[in-house]
Amino acid sequence: MSEKIAFIIQRSGTPELDKRATEMNETVIDPACNKAGYKPIRAAQVRNGDLGKPILSPLYMAPLVIADLGSPPWDPDQLIQLGFRLSTGRPIVLLSESKSAESLSMLPPHLREHIQLISRGAPPLDQQKNLIENQQSDLIEKIETALADSSFWDSHYPCVDFRVPLPFTKKAIAEFTYANESAATLYGLESPDQVIGQQVKTLDDKLLAFMPEAHRQEFQTDRHRWMNVVTNPAEMDPTASVPAWFTTHTKEHNHRVYLPILVQHKFDMDRRASSVAMRVVYVEVGKWQLKAEKEYRDISQVLRIPAMFRLKDYKWDAFLSYNTEDQQYVKDLADTLHKHFGMTAWFDQSNLAGGDVVKNLKAGIDNSLCFAAVVGPGGLGRWQTDELSDLLIKLFKGTKPCLSLILPNADGTPNEDWDKNLPAAIRDELTKILYLHLPNRERLRQFDEDSFLKRFVCFYAETLRTLARV
Repeated sequence: MSEKIAFIIQRSGTPELDKRATEMNETVIDPACNKAGYKPIRAAQVRNGDLGKPILSPLYMAPLVIADLGSPPWDPDQLIQLGFRLSTGRPIVLLSESKSAESLSMLPPHLREHIQLISRGAPPLDQQKNLIENQQSDLIEKIETALADSSFWDSHYPCVDFRVPLPFTKKAIAEFTYANESAATLYGLESPDQVIGQQVKTLDDKLLAFMPEAHRQEFQTDRHRWMNVVTNPAEMDPTASVPAWFTTHTKEHNHRVYLPILVQHKFDMDRRASSVAMRVVYVEVGKWQLKAEKEYRDISQVLRIPAMFRLKDYKWDAFLSYNTEDQQYVKDLADTLHKHFGMTAWFDQSNLAGGDVVKNLKAGIDNSLCFAAVVGPGGLGRWQTDELSDLLIKLFKGTKPCLSLILPNADGTPNEDWDKNLPAAIRDELTKILYLHLPNRERLRQFDEDSFLKRFVCFYAETLRTLARV
């Protein structure tokens, strides 16, 4: 298991300063850090140049910094490092051997009360152990306070930082350097401390386990693609297209959909150990769908952006219900729509592949974006039977966008009495929806700017746009 890092800022460079630093580390700082769950590291353990790149250095990346200022006059280099860390808002603990007015005057007022006073010298032997233990306990308390009072950016969105060795390979071990509370719960954990310092792969396996199997595989493939964009931005799309979708999550994220967004990255090109630091924010997008009812999300599917924001992935643009007496006219209508506009329509009995006819009709309606009732002189045929009339009435009342297309009489004249052969219940509902009189077959097959077909398609498109705004 990877360890969380506590970066220690201390003065050094002379025998006296080095001796003091060793004493402080061995008796107070290192034991307190270990008890608090942190591994202390010092500047001497950091690669040359890291502190000169503050965004990538432990001054920024480490989840905790302990600034052991010693006694006044304080070192200017230490104060510069202290100032940078304070500017990040990330947790920091201040230690000093003096809390005199003169020494504290160099710090902002709101920081002075947070300095822990470290006593040095040679107390009696019987008091040394108690003094050291008290100072360790005080430091642990300061660490806990600093973590709780951190003024780093808050966010409602789960946010993580991690560092990835270059080049990207399967053997490269990436580690988390920051996580907020929301990110911890996203990974099924209780606090950011359980994320920071962990290997990304270890926790990602936990994250993936909350997803449906088919979706999980596509999510992994897509994530590998968009993460590689940092090394080849000209040829890759930096946007994720497969979101994180949780169906077995143990916390409040279950049945939610999050789009991972790579918002920042920074290269550290070192000949010995190059890496890239990244920040990813997870934005909940499940609520963006026009309809987000859980039953519309079959776990055998894979959610994709932007296709998931459609109501459904429909097989047909329109379901054409009609009387078999009018089948040839309806076929001409469907052929013309497909030829000139690429629209698909359910219209022929050949679309019913055996089995229960009513069940297949319902499946065809469910897989069509809108429902069109084609009404001829003889009415709606079998659609007027008790078996199907209830389904028609339910559709007309608003469960799906509906049109009523009125066929002409046999002689081609407009059918003004088109509703006379309809049962009263169907007639009452059908006359409430939008309807349009169709021309004769010859005019139907004509295609020009003033044709019925042009007006019909515009009407159809506007109906769907209206639905999308509801």
